[in-house]
Amino acid sequence: MAVIEFQGTVPLPEPIALDLRKGYSFEPLTLKLESGDVVRISLVMDDTEISHFFEGLGSDPCIAYPVSTIQTNLTLNDVSDDELDRLHCRHPSAEKFVSAVKDSQGNYTRREFQELRGLGKRVAEDIIAAINRVLALISTSYGQFWLRTIDNDGSDANFVDNASTMWKEATVQWVPFRPSPQEHLDTITLFRRAEYLESKDWEDIAEAIKNQVIVNDGFGLLSTAQSAFHSGSMARAMVELASTLEWAAQRFVQANLAGKIPSESLSQVLKTSFDRLLSDWVRPLVRQQGLDITESDWQQIQEIRQLRGRAAHSLPNAADLVTISRRFPELIPIAAKVVARFTGSPIPKTPHYRASGMTGMGKVENDK
Repeated sequence: MAVIEFQGTVPLPEPIALDLRKGYSFEPLTLKLESGDVVRISLVMDDTEISHFFEGLGSDPCIAYPVSTIQTNLTLNDVSDDELDRLHCRHPSAEKFVSAVKDSQGNYTRREFQELRGLGKRVAEDIIAAINRVLALISTSYGQFWLRTIDNDGSDANFVDNASTMWKEATVQWVPFRPSPQEHLDTITLFRRAEYLESKDWEDIAEAIKNQVIVNDGFGLLSTAQSAFHSGSMARAMVELASTLEWAAQRFVQANLAGKIPSESLSQVLKTSFDRLLSDWVRPLVRQQGLDITESDWQQIQEIRQLRGRAAHSLPNAADLVTISRRFPELIPIAAKVVARFTGSPIPKTPHYRASGMTGMGKVENDK
């Protein structure tokens, strides 16, 4: 058995938005997968570009910076002798194929490889699983709902090639990894301070990964609602937003009544309408526990319910859709607050996102 390290750079469908201050630090994250394999995740950032951008700002500069690429380092401790021979293209019976490889100067050369489909699948799956775990944490717990998980686009060979994956054994030089022949088939402007992912958030993500923290399902539902809204599905977004509150209310009641009333009675309570659940159980429990849910919050919860009722029609009218498009962004923070309060979690960030995406850096907006 041999220890082999694989390195690649994976482009993201949508960028992770960072909140950078001078002295920022986003150390690599180390993830141990269910398979036992270990992957290190690093954000690819242009420190020179960032430094130049800082120079034009004041004494306490803060910039929004989009990260569109992740570097991965995967260590496999059990690469077989057969696989090792194929990596070195010295297997006595395996067929060879030729692939074009681009060097550091951008020039292509032809190089021989031997097939390693099993190892290619393992490398692709490990890298994808590690990146998606990080993206899931950021999209749900830090409000960056626009982040989409990645896949191999139907081909492990294409995935590792697009990631410019390299391998090396011990101190040997990095070598391109080709497990099989290829199978061809606007900008951030202003933002609020502490709106995007900060260095401390990145440290918290590392701690969450270390402790195998489970993503809050309520924030996952909220992320789904926001994604639907920004894709233009107003009615579905409103239904998803209301479903998020219903989920949170049921979890809250269940957590407070479990073991205190018979399970059959609790089951019946949870089957009542959302209106009755709020009035008969949720509001009294909130008052009893002194949770920070204001009268204004309750009014917005009712507004979400009412808009959900309009959106649920098979053909919502144009006026209702216009109202949803106007009110939805204002209702997201209250939904995030309710989920957080009802589940005992910190309130996640609800960052600004433009439909055109994020293609550059931006400067900080004065705190309001």
